[in-house]
This record gives sequence, structure tokens and C-alpha cells, in this order.
Amino acid sequence: MKIAAAQLTSAPADIPANVHRLTALAGQARDQGAELLVQPELALTGYELDALFRDPALLVPGPDDPRLDALRSTGIAMVVNCAVRSGGSATPPAIGTFVYGPDGALLTTYLKQHLHEQENAVFAPGDQDGRFELGGLRFALATCYDSHFPDLPARAPGGGLLAEADDRTPMVVTAEVALGS
Repeated sequence: MKIAAAQLTSAPADIPANVHRLTALAGQARDQGAELLVQPELALTGYELDALFRDPALLVPGPDDPRLDALRSTGIAMVVNCAVRSGGSATPPAIGTFVYGPDGALLTTYLKQHLHEQENAVFAPGDQDGRFELGGLRFALATCYDSHFPDLPARAPGGGLLAEADDRTPMVVTAEVALGS
């Protein structure tokens, strides 16, 4: 399987602009034969913790958010990382990952489990592992600081590849294509 890693500097707190850029990168990845595109941590807003803390409109309420329609319709499987609502208004948001198949169907969700320093003031940690299969391969999800905890991918039944979203440089085991803008 050819896996692409999207590398971009997100437009700060601008979901429509970032969806547009990520949709273009997804098209490039698909045209180069990739079957999966992994996006960086908080790709939809950039790593803008102050803005995410202050503006609830920057939170994605769930995987069916219409702002993600263009990403779901690219014809390539995609790992999308963003700030998500994780409960009622009194519950802090989470750093979430939605994985969509090439048909746009949701394959799994994951909430970052190991928050790093300043993230603790803005987000709540998740408590469920993110696993999915694509093209006969099993994947375990991790987001940035999660990768410092080997128990996370070790819990994947039968092993699998680690698909990791990082706010600086996304890393994917067996990545064959790197796209940038």
C-alpha cells in the first residue's frame, strides 16, 4: 500500500482554507497512487491552542460535520486530525482523529490519549484505542506525544502499522509519498 503524509503549514484557525488545501493534497496523493493520506495533528486549524480554547466554532462536533464533506469525497482513505467536541458544553474538547475510507465512510475515531504539557489546559484525553483495517493491513492510531508510549500500538491485536499524526512532521510507517504545500 502506498501511504501519503500531508505536510503543510495550516492557515491559523481557518477551517475552510485548510480543508481546501488538504483536499488538493488528497487529490495529489490519489493521483500518485496513494491509497491513504495521513494529515498532521490539528491540521484543520493549525496548532492554535489559544484560538481553540476561545472559539467553540473551531471545534468539530463529529465525523459527519459538513465542513469535512470535501475531504470525505476525495476518493482516497484519509486520517483527519482536528479539535473535537467530546461531550457536553462543560466537557473540554479533545484532539480527535477521524479515519474515512475511500468512499467517505467512517472507519474509526480516536481521541489522543497522552496530552503534552500545554495541551492539558485545553483538552481532555481520550481513553479508547483507534484501530482500523484498510487494504488488508491493520493500523493503530497515535497522535504526536502518544508515540512516546509503546503500550498504545502494542495493544493492537496482531500488530499493525502505526499511523501517527504529529503537528510538525507526520510520520507513517512505510510512507512512500510526501506531499507539501
